[in-house]
Amino acid sequence: MTSLKDKLMKDIESGKVAMTPRLYFTARLAALFTVSALILVITVFIVNFIFFSIRINGDETLLRFGPRGLGAFLWFFPWHLAVLDVALVVFLQYLLRRFSFGYRIPVLYLVGALIVGAGLIGFALDRGTPFNDRMHEKRMGLPPGPRGLYDDVARKHRQGGGICRCEILAIEGNVLTVEDTRPVAEGGATSTLTVILPLDSRRATTSDLSVGDIVFIAGEEEDGVINAFGVRKDVGKRGPRF
Repeated sequence: MTSLKDKLMKDIESGKVAMTPRLYFTARLAALFTVSALILVITVFIVNFIFFSIRINGDETLLRFGPRGLGAFLWFFPWHLAVLDVALVVFLQYLLRRFSFGYRIPVLYLVGALIVGAGLIGFALDRGTPFNDRMHEKRMGLPPGPRGLYDDVARKHRQGGGICRCEILAIEGNVLTVEDTRPVAEGGATSTLTVILPLDSRRATTSDLSVGDIVFIAGEEEDGVINAFGVRKDVGKRGPRF
């Protein structure tokens, strides 16, 4: 009986089957590692930028304001970047599983490891280095894509938004007069606002506030008046000012 090896050799000699050069597999593997490295770099950059966006806008402070603050945090979270990041990770695991070694790792473990790894590196890059602050300062010299991200990262003051990174101009009882330190959006109203604090909330009190303080305020805004459910002093101390 003709062995499989003998049959294969006869098929190759007859031209029915063509041998694939080793260079093909080497080039394919090199392309895989190049594309994988590029996707990993982009993934880490996006996660890093998400942390920067949260930091520069003071959004993490919303998590200190109870359930309503959590709702506001989720509303402002850059979901489009998070979805893009997850899509890149899924695409990367698809590429890896086209090779035999990729099947040795369960899909969920692989995707989870990539996401957690990118998250840890991205967080360390933003919170442990001045990378994003320098990129923000020198954004005009960046390529169009990154420049657009850093140009738009700081949330502008918009009438009715209810979120304010403000300087206190006056304090009268439980009422603050403040000026939003963020740039006013095109067509927006004045950045001077009145903030009314609840009388019985530990998350919004004037006890440690003074005129001239920079504070982060969250609440419901109407006609230039914010009924606050959270106030915190000195938010966003590290990082670029708007």
